[in-house]
Amino acid sequence: MNIHKSSDQELMVLLKAKDHAAFTEIYNRYWAILFRHARRMLHDEDEAADVVQEIFTQIWKKSADIQITTTLSSYLYTTVRNKTIDMINRGRLAKNYLASLDSFIDHGQYVTDDQVRYNEFAALIDQEISKLPQNIRETFQLSRKTNLSYKEIATEMNISDDSVKKRISKALKILRVKFGASIIILVNIFP
Repeated sequence: MNIHKSSDQELMVLLKAKDHAAFTEIYNRYWAILFRHARRMLHDEDEAADVVQEIFTQIWKKSADIQITTTLSSYLYTTVRNKTIDMINRGRLAKNYLASLDSFIDHGQYVTDDQVRYNEFAALIDQEISKLPQNIRETFQLSRKTNLSYKEIATEMNISDDSVKKRISKALKILRVKFGASIIILVNIFP
């Protein structure tokens, strides 16, 4: 069977069986189109690439369970649109939180809406942290929530200081994809 001449439906059957060639063909057919679609909505090439990459990662991870009731192209476009809207909304939430933080610094008090936004954003961050791989999540939480030094974490987890640094860096990279560069400031604020 020539994989390049396969229909989307045939490729999805192969993908459900974890066929790498089918996944690669779907990726090659749709990556550029989906990237342009996301870039048009986000006006940012890096964020658009992150959205599309995340979608293809999820497609591969969940390929056996994917149930597509429309065409593959419709499914992919809808998924990109939804992920993009989610990213835009998270970005607005982060901007609102940072604006309320500025207000707090300037005026020394929280307004009820600011507290609600803070709580919502803290919950989003905690939710994303809970999705991190276990060893990375545990290392990250020891660093950010218990304020242990890298050396103390290395001793407690019985790993090297370098491993601690790599895990923290990986966690921040994952969170940066979800929340943008402002996450570095925010994870140091949230307990």
